Amino acid sequence: MLRQLRVYGLFGFIFLLSACRAPVPAPTFTAPPSTALPSTPTTHPAITAIATLTPTQLSLTPTSTPSPSPASAAWGRTIDITNCRAGPSTDFLISRSLPSGQEAALLGVSPERTWWLLQPPDGSAPCWVWGPLVDIFHGDPANVPLADAPPTPTPIPQNAGGRSFTAEEYEDALFDLLNLARSQHGLPPAERNAALDAAARLHSADMTQHDFFAHLSYDGRDFNARLTEQGLYFSNGGETIYAGGDPYQAYHIWMGSDVHRNIILHPSFTSLGVGVVYVEDATYDVYVTVDFAALYMP
Repeated sequence: MLRQLRVYGLFGFIFLLSACRAPVPAPTFTAPPSTALPSTPTTHPAITAIATLTPTQLSLTPTSTPSPSPASAAWGRTIDITNCRAGPSTDFLISRSLPSGQEAALLGVSPERTWWLLQPPDGSAPCWVWGPLVDIFHGDPANVPLADAPPTPTPIPQNAGGRSFTAEEYEDALFDLLNLARSQHGLPPAERNAALDAAARLHSADMTQHDFFAHLSYDGRDFNARLTEQGLYFSNGGETIYAGGDPYQAYHIWMGSDVHRNIILHPSFTSLGVGVVYVEDATYDVYVTVDFAALYMP
């Protein structure tokens, strides 16, 4: 039977009484009360990607738009929601998404003059946007210099090509892929943590045993409670879940979502755990949980 894929993301914070439970559309990071999750897990929810975030944790949307700088050869404005990548082709990872109408300085152009190197006004790292998605409104684009691009990376396969994985092999492959993404964005690798592994495996097992797909446990416990039960102390943390595919598919779905990518690439997360459980008599044949945390010793 053809199984569709599901993916969720969650941020939890130990300094809250409980993790926020309202789904929020990326990238605004506000949770409208009308979309609050039910107090108990819902069996077979709609296929979607959700996360709960505290707005002060991530500042990815500029609060103001600067005026064009005379020092910039040209300025452009995105004409739609736009992926900004680490290099000038779709072979490069998405660094972030820019909202429609975002103004940015044009720092450089690819040799074929098909991709612009933009400097977002919030001071984040420059990234590349496909030329037709940028409207030049200030300066002469002919004066924008050629920019050196990083070497084209070896593309990560979209799927495993029919390869089968044991649960342990799946966990190890996903751990390597997530740290590859972090390294490609200049972040240190997250360390594998046995207690986070245990929390993740228990939640995946809970989803298989009760045939549901949600961040809340079947008995109503949240992410914070599950990590605390493992004896962990953490200043903040995040969780992503997935069902029905291989580790490469999980990786690409998460990295293609602003909210999930921000969890994976959160600079404060120092440790992660992966839990994979296979099942024969549930909606999906495999359930995956990844728990991230900034751990500390009391």
